[in-house]
Amino acid sequence: MELALTSEEDPGSCPPAIRPPDSDTNESEHRLPFVELLEEKLHSCQVQTEEGKFFIPRGALEDALNLETVRLAIEDSLPGLTKDGAERYAEEICCQEPSFRKVLAVLVLSDMIDSIVRFMDLGVDDSCLPMPDPRLSKSYDSPHSPGAVEKNHGGRRIEWNRIFERRWSRRLNFFQSQWIVLSPIFRSANQIEHFSFNSEHIMPFLDARSGASTDSKSDVDNVELGQVRYGGYSEVRSIKIHPAHDNFSDYGTSNPGHLFALKRLNTHDDGELWQEVDILKRFRNVDHIIQLLATFEVNEGSLSSFYLLFPWATGDLELLWEAKHSYVGDYRVAPWIAKQCYGLARALSSIHNDDGGRGPVDTEHLYGRHGDIKPSNILWFSPSPSEIDVDFGQLVMGDFGHGDFRSNHSRSGLDASAFARSPKYRAPEFDIGGRNISRKIDIWTLGCTHLEFVTWYLMGNEAVTDKFREARSEPDIYGIYADTFFRIVVGDNGSVGIVKPQATAWITSLHEHRSCSDYIHDFLELIEHHMLVADPKGRLTAAALSGKMKEIYSRCQDNPQYYQVGKPWSSNAQPEESVSGSGDATGNIQRKKGNIMNMVRNVLRHSKASDHNVS
Repeated sequence: MELALTSEEDPGSCPPAIRPPDSDTNESEHRLPFVELLEEKLHSCQVQTEEGKFFIPRGALEDALNLETVRLAIEDSLPGLTKDGAERYAEEICCQEPSFRKVLAVLVLSDMIDSIVRFMDLGVDDSCLPMPDPRLSKSYDSPHSPGAVEKNHGGRRIEWNRIFERRWSRRLNFFQSQWIVLSPIFRSANQIEHFSFNSEHIMPFLDARSGASTDSKSDVDNVELGQVRYGGYSEVRSIKIHPAHDNFSDYGTSNPGHLFALKRLNTHDDGELWQEVDILKRFRNVDHIIQLLATFEVNEGSLSSFYLLFPWATGDLELLWEAKHSYVGDYRVAPWIAKQCYGLARALSSIHNDDGGRGPVDTEHLYGRHGDIKPSNILWFSPSPSEIDVDFGQLVMGDFGHGDFRSNHSRSGLDASAFARSPKYRAPEFDIGGRNISRKIDIWTLGCTHLEFVTWYLMGNEAVTDKFREARSEPDIYGIYADTFFRIVVGDNGSVGIVKPQATAWITSLHEHRSCSDYIHDFLELIEHHMLVADPKGRLTAAALSGKMKEIYSRCQDNPQYYQVGKPWSSNAQPEESVSGSGDATGNIQRKKGNIMNMVRNVLRHSKASDHNVS
């Protein structure tokens, strides 16, 4: 008699059901037992992870251990059992919920299938897995330990050592074999789930490079999928989750390769995890804010590592500037920029919770701040290849590790010294003693980012990374060369911050660029007079900024000439009326080149009576 297995299937799929022996064929004395063929079948179902481990994916186990296969395995391993008895066992193993399929698979792989009846008699089904490590003696000491399986059926306590009749080697064999069927399934429904694993769990993470999209490869030729992006507080890398092991609903981006971003916190303190999670939970399904899909921790002895799972972005804004260099100066990109910058402003308004009730609903009115807006924290999700070439996809705010939410009475109560900040994009109030930090720091940092965005659009990435940076670099008050957008001036009334004249001059040069359209003029005016303002009180609220950005975007939609025609300002020109509402001397180009000492004296005079707690 011959039993056949085929091996032409794709990785991760199981061979067809094992063909049972023909009834009219004499069995060979040396035929391979059916259970051994089943074991071979379970091995062929296994998929290799990025770490070189193996697991059986969801679905493949059900295919391998179908009702007929299980019946034949039971008949083969329990020869004294009747056919009806084998069928009843097979139905209980496969059709009961929870089933015994995983238990049976582990027993087959550990050569202990004869123990399946004891598992079933004691009611130890798939929900009882994983079995604890038998080498840890305390695992079996009390009914409340992980070694004791608590069942609701009559309140019985079932111990693992009883199942294996105190045979230690069998317990260890089962423990080591079980992980192959316990690879986690990540899912997200109406809430962000948190999972807890131990170091033996086999994560269903495949080689991320196998999920790369060849259609968008030209955008990211210089980025290797799977590489780790390091930050001061975390590291982020791409992973590919086996398609059968992620069950996330649509989160607004195309993900045919099942690629995700896995963020590992560089701390064993779960407080930092829950701080970021609590922030992101508030913005489920809010456009232009990164969507947290799940969190998990891996217990490694007395310590735990913490992870956050996100959609995988093509890159960040800096990568977009590098990848899309051929579109510099192309006016067709302008409406997309206007739309994305409006979306980011709207997202920031939701974070600040000053958007007139359009933010997330909460029992307590909390005011938030992102705390670290910069191009590398603006994530870029490229569109599917079928979309038009000048639509680069979507920009979203990411990395809320520096974020903070406070109630109305304490929304500006953080001292600058207690707040993390980005060296280049930090707001002036960080360097002024006694100044508390408000939500307005986000307006400043977004203004810095927008100014670099306009620089890229008109002049290219080299102007952002080299020319503009060099132009504004100078020794700070500590004698260290800094490329911040402000400088600190010390006067009789104390220290004040001012926008660097080099930054102001750079804005002027952009106004004078031959491709600078009315749209870009308005955008620059908004940045200069309502975002990059040294005094936080002079900056717009996020809600007001969102309104201005909406108006600019609407003009792009209504009038193509608004963004298509370059109208550079001459060095002596007065700006036309703009959406920023600055029709007075603040819009005068000559004022931008005026005497810097007059500006300093004005700032010093007004700062003396300024309230340092700015909402």
